[in-house]
Amino acid sequence: MTDESKGEHGKGESGKDLEKQLRLRVCVLNELLKTERDYVGTLEFLSVFLHRLNQYAATKIDKNVTEETVKVLFSNLEEILSVHRNFLSMVEELLQPDPHAHHEVGRCFLHFVSLAGLRIALVNPC
Repeated sequence: MTDESKGEHGKGESGKDLEKQLRLRVCVLNELLKTERDYVGTLEFLSVFLHRLNQYAATKIDKNVTEETVKVLFSNLEEILSVHRNFLSMVEELLQPDPHAHHEVGRCFLHFVSLAGLRIALVNPC
């Protein structure tokens, strides 16, 4: 085999590898979108449950279900739901109409990581 034919063979392999990587990337983007939609749906379900528990606790029918107990169990559910709704919206907007290998979702993560850092700094000042 000549060096020239080896080079052509090598390009063919790297082209196949690139195609495979691009297909896998699209699969990962689809999975990210599906997982985030499922997670937001679960949080929305819990939010409905939280509101019903708060209503029940306010009636004081059952002394074991107090507003304080509900607050402890679901301490920051609404904030988590809000963050993930925003994240999902940003990811959906980025991946429209369908996920493609060239889409970059890293900036979505960077945006929310910087927000999380800001929240931590506000909650725990030096």
